[in-house]
Amino acid sequence: MSELEGVSDRAKYYETVGQTLADRAGIDPDRYGATYEDIGRQLMTMSGGPLSAPAEQAYSELDEGIAKREILPRINTELIKEHKEHPIGRHSDDLERVLNYFRRQPMEGKYVILETEKFEEFYIGELPGVRGEPPEKLDNPLAGIDEAKDLPYPLKSVEQAEHAVFLRRIKDLQNKFDDS
Repeated sequence: MSELEGVSDRAKYYETVGQTLADRAGIDPDRYGATYEDIGRQLMTMSGGPLSAPAEQAYSELDEGIAKREILPRINTELIKEHKEHPIGRHSDDLERVLNYFRRQPMEGKYVILETEKFEEFYIGELPGVRGEPPEKLDNPLAGIDEAKDLPYPLKSVEQAEHAVFLRRIKDLQNKFDDS
C-alpha cells in the first residue's frame, strides 16, 4: 500500500510527498528553510513563488543522485551496442531505464530529430524550452563521440538519428559528472 493511499488531509499529503522526496534525495529541508509540507506542496502544485527554490533544489539533487547511482553505472559498450542494433522497439531493462531517464529531462536543451528530407535526411536539433519556438539545428553534435564515428551527418535513417541522439545524451551526462 502506498504511503499516500487513504491520506485525506491535504497538508499531510504534501508533507508525505515532501518527506519522500527528501528521503530519496538524502537531503535536509531545514537547509532550504522549508518544511516537508512546503516542498511537497511546491512539487505537486508547480505554482512557483517563494517556495519554488527549495522544491527545485531538492528535485535537482534527487535527479543527480539517480543519474550517479542508477543511470551512469548501466551505460557500457554492451548497452550502446544494444541500442545501435535496436534503437526503436523493445529493450532490456537496463536500456529502458536509461531511455526513460533521458525522456523525462526538461524540454529546454532536449535533443530532437529533425527530418529535412522525408525518409532520407535527418539532423539533431535542440529545443529552446519556449513553447512555439523552433528547435535549433545542430551543426556537429556527434563531434568527440567515438561510438558515432561511423554515423554520417546528416543522418540517413530514423534509426541512425535515434542512435545519434542517444549517444549525444550519454556524452552530455558523462560530461556533467566527470568532475564528480
